[in-house]
Amino acid sequence: MRIKILSNTLLTTTAFACMSLISNADALEANANQASNKAPANKPDIATPISTDSVESKNGRLTGIPASEQSSKQESKRAAEQNKVEIGLLDTLVITPNRQQGKVRDTQLTVQRLDQEAIDRETISHIQQLLNGVSGVNLNRGSGQEYLSAIRSPVLTGSGACGAILLLENSVPLRPAGFCNVNGLIESHHEQAELIEVQKGPGNGFYGSNALHGAINVINPASVAQTEALALQLGEYGHARLGLKTAGDHIATTTTLFHEDGYRDDSQVDWQKISVAYQGDAQDLLQTTHLTLINLNQNTAGYITGKDCYKDEQIARSNPNPEAYRDIFAARISQQYQLENLGQLTPYARVSEMEFLMHFLPGKPLETNQHVSLGTLWQNQWQSDTLGSLNYGLDVDIADIELRQEQFSPTQGSAFLVATIPEGKQYDFQVRTVNSGAFVQIQKTLTPRLQLNTGIRAEYSRYDYDNRMNSGRVDEQGNPCGFGGCRYTRPQDSIDSFTDISANLGLIYQLNQQQQWLLSVNQGFRPPQVSELYRLQGEQSVSELDSEHIKGLELSWRGDWHKHQFNLSGYYYHKHDVIFRDSEQFTRNGGETDHKGLEISWSYDLTDALQSQLEYTFAKHTYSNNPEGLNNDINGNDMDTAPREFGRWRLNYQANDNQSIALSVSHMGGYYTDIDNLHRYSGHVLVDAYYQWQLSDKWRVGLKGLNLLNTAYAERADYTVFTQDRYFPGLDRRFFVQMNYAL
Repeated sequence: MRIKILSNTLLTTTAFACMSLISNADALEANANQASNKAPANKPDIATPISTDSVESKNGRLTGIPASEQSSKQESKRAAEQNKVEIGLLDTLVITPNRQQGKVRDTQLTVQRLDQEAIDRETISHIQQLLNGVSGVNLNRGSGQEYLSAIRSPVLTGSGACGAILLLENSVPLRPAGFCNVNGLIESHHEQAELIEVQKGPGNGFYGSNALHGAINVINPASVAQTEALALQLGEYGHARLGLKTAGDHIATTTTLFHEDGYRDDSQVDWQKISVAYQGDAQDLLQTTHLTLINLNQNTAGYITGKDCYKDEQIARSNPNPEAYRDIFAARISQQYQLENLGQLTPYARVSEMEFLMHFLPGKPLETNQHVSLGTLWQNQWQSDTLGSLNYGLDVDIADIELRQEQFSPTQGSAFLVATIPEGKQYDFQVRTVNSGAFVQIQKTLTPRLQLNTGIRAEYSRYDYDNRMNSGRVDEQGNPCGFGGCRYTRPQDSIDSFTDISANLGLIYQLNQQQQWLLSVNQGFRPPQVSELYRLQGEQSVSELDSEHIKGLELSWRGDWHKHQFNLSGYYYHKHDVIFRDSEQFTRNGGETDHKGLEISWSYDLTDALQSQLEYTFAKHTYSNNPEGLNNDINGNDMDTAPREFGRWRLNYQANDNQSIALSVSHMGGYYTDIDNLHRYSGHVLVDAYYQWQLSDKWRVGLKGLNLLNTAYAERADYTVFTQDRYFPGLDRRFFVQMNYAL
């Protein structure tokens, strides 16, 4: 029976957060009583920055990481406005590469920012609408809030596909390394964030597990520097989104409420997200506290089946799986401490619960899972004339994970499916995980024009697996299945561990003050996910999976030239021990793949009022071997759901100081939907438009029209031997109105 997952976990977590904030408030009051003769404390515009410029060096010895010099909220806002005009690409501030504030010119990674202006303009109902405006990023939207993602990769599928992209909130992972969620950004509060950063390609030493193809970092869902405001957006198909931001001297809150009846039958979505931030003074031990609570209740619309059936509006709006749903609750709290000479410490705690009907599998089993986890991130710096700036640190994450999969009705379909997938429990297990990593990252100026960035990371992952059912390829009662055995196999209790090492090397050559060349050679890895190790199928009795590894290089040219701002990147990566899912929905391992591409991020000020922005990708992702267990030769084939070109062009027009208009054209190239390259989706083009009018200092209104040409298209196209061609249909033309009031 379906339940709403707003459980006692919410009460426990909220109580924990409140006690923490009360404790902070008590300390704040004590400080305030002693501070009547002091100047008011100032606040940074980013809640988690650390200025490396202020680190002192005494005979090459460690002096710690001080907090950045803070400014008032008004100064922060003025600085942000100046940045839009004065700051070039290389001097843009980013957080993700070093988990602290730094300039683009000092990192060997390609990082793209989506700032507050871009987030507010889009006023998204789904994260795809924002992230697909970044070159190299391709999210396939599913039903409701669901999606599958890609960064310099094909769209990744399977229970462990989410392990290839690291998802962060304020640089803290959203989930344990071995227990990701393929729709993981549902559990972040990105809709009103101050900033979203996308790191493309394998990371440096600061990140290990899951930063295989890149990372997405949602920064400051709530911040004391934010503008207090109330926002309401209304649209077709029962769309309503309400946002509230408050900010005081030390505490800020952000609340987002969302409802949509859905374009398709029985596809209602409701979610609520709340974030609370506490900001200490510069001299305080405790610098920041971040709390985020997420609750989602979604009626899921399943795939529609039949070649090009998404072109039929009646079929596109239908829902073959009205019984499908997904419920999620997640909570996270993190704190950042400044330890003087001992660096920066960020402890955190997370909980999540999820229940969803797996409508895409034969038999439509129900999965329930939950986890509780604790961890900490610690890092410090050493300054030396010989070595330059040396960052080093230690990360530890422990988690208790439970998962159950159960089918409540007989399987429908062929005699084979009916015999091999009986109803009843299919998996029921608990896994306790430990993930720990240590890193060193060096930044050294070799000549006035040449900078070296290099580092190494070592990581250890341990899984203690406890099977709560009978083991083997039998049903819940221990009876064997026909046709050689049951589809689902349960391994015996085991302890599994993985040790991984990655290294990185970057050379940054300064052509002039505005432009750089970048050569980066990186490695990355991800250990197998819990679902890949212990949800075995067919004749598997013991998982023989290894960690996936990637290595390759990137060459970039980035900077400013006259009225142009650009980042042109070419890359080549090779992956081995790849874990993937075939057209029969079996998990395969031992694969090898090649990934190469060219990304264009370019903006040009045509006039003072007119700006052109292009984010476009040319890529080729191919299989480079024939993994064991496959009957067909796939070596050299395109990977499925890997379009060779895609991107977005936007034209922005600032009509006057109060009004702006934007036109957006998105292109999705065609792609194969199966590993044998026998079935294909032809691609599509979408046109969107935006209008904003600042009525007064307090009021702003906006209009948005999506899919203006009313194109029939597929958000995702796929092929399986069970269903043949299947699709998540795209939405038709629709309009939205938004009203913002500054409090």
